[in-house]
Amino acid sequence: MRWYPNFNHADFLKASDDYSDKRINAIVSLAPAVTPALTIASLSRIDTPMFLIALAQDELLARTSSRNPELIPTTKLISLKQVGHFVYLAECKSLGLQMVEQICDDPDSVDRVSVHQQLQPEILHFLNQQFH
Repeated sequence: MRWYPNFNHADFLKASDDYSDKRINAIVSLAPAVTPALTIASLSRIDTPMFLIALAQDELLARTSSRNPELIPTTKLISLKQVGHFVYLAECKSLGLQMVEQICDDPDSVDRVSVHQQLQPEILHFLNQQFH
């Protein structure tokens, strides 16, 4: 059984409040599930450089009202195809497969280690640009 967030009864009254933190100088966000809780106005006010890694076939976020990343003016976006929402987690071992199958269930064509190896230089390049 898969778990999907239900935002139908969430209280968004304070979603447009300012939660910025000047200590954060760059953001790397992997398939962010929180974006449905943000307003268009609050997304457009984000001025921290952000590297957003989205998934073309995200089984978790496809069921939510995800916002468009172009609403965040400082965003660099890449989109991965044919990988699931939990591909960013470590490769599952046999016990993990037994306990939490839903986060270990990748399509047969997906190799988590390869995805991690593909993303590592992209993320490091982005962070090096921000801090050097």
